[in-house]
Amino acid sequence: MSIYNMIEIFGTISNVTELLAFCQSHKYLMQNTVSKYAQGRKELWIKNKCDLRQQVTITVGFNHPQLNELGHKLLPNFDIGLLLFYPANTQIKLHRDHSLFSNIGVGINLSPSTFLITHDINIKPKEIELKTGYCYRFNTKLLHGIKPVKYPRYAIYFWHFK
Repeated sequence: MSIYNMIEIFGTISNVTELLAFCQSHKYLMQNTVSKYAQGRKELWIKNKCDLRQQVTITVGFNHPQLNELGHKLLPNFDIGLLLFYPANTQIKLHRDHSLFSNIGVGINLSPSTFLITHDINIKPKEIELKTGYCYRFNTKLLHGIKPVKYPRYAIYFWHFK
């Protein structure tokens, strides 16, 4: 994937309804995000949990065979993931992922949303319409985000540590 292919949709999840039901059934475990870019979002760290404020700390995250299997299928030997819930009208503003993470992230979109990505804050971001079930990889060191969602959105992301 080159900088010109800042995002690549590489497949779709076949069991979207089942995966969405799984996410909804685990919403009670989610906590409010501490990210200043995604106020109102809820999150559950997968496999490992990171506190990225000031000094980074890594602790054990939520481990579930279904999520671990999915993560290893989409990003073999992944180190960390996030199960996310965005209430309607919630977004994540343009940002770059923490230097702790490698430059490629993998996402699973479980509700329609608009992904934004650019290599320069002075250039209007490219808008990519993500359909329900899309699996995609993107360069996490480029500015990226999600426009405010019209409907509640679940998504799952996986990364490697650097």
